[in-house]
Amino acid sequence: MVNSQLIEEVIDDRQSGHDVAFERKGIRGLTFHNPSVQVQRDKSRNMSAGTDPIYADLLKRLSELGYVRPGSLVRRFMPCGKPNCKCKTIGKAAWHGPYYQWSTKRRGKTVMVSLSEAQAEKMQVWLNNHREFRKITKAMERHSLKMTDREIQ
Repeated sequence: MVNSQLIEEVIDDRQSGHDVAFERKGIRGLTFHNPSVQVQRDKSRNMSAGTDPIYADLLKRLSELGYVRPGSLVRRFMPCGKPNCKCKTIGKAAWHGPYYQWSTKRRGKTVMVSLSEAQAEKMQVWLNNHREFRKITKAMERHSLKMTDREIQ
């Protein structure tokens, strides 16, 4: 049974005597060597995005996010290296700080950047946006799998 949104097309290469190649959105340079191939082409890229309220809500939430930035932000208190400083004599209660550090992985290496308090506040917003971005895209993927499974069964 063919979905109404799909076009069934039969490509017969027996007459031309050469390989059939075509381009379609998302698939480039796909070559068929079979003399007779049946292809179903999807007319619309977003089969149900406009009519699916759950997916539309996820898209709306995604479009409302600001900048995203992966990584983590830590707030640290640390002792200095001076032997007569109060942080050495009193202990943890007198450590210096807070110091803010953002860390992430780039090309397999950990990168750490020291930040001011104002920079750390901005960074925290971007990190929260990144977590929300990942949560929304995972939900979109789960929902898309569920809906497309229904389409192919």
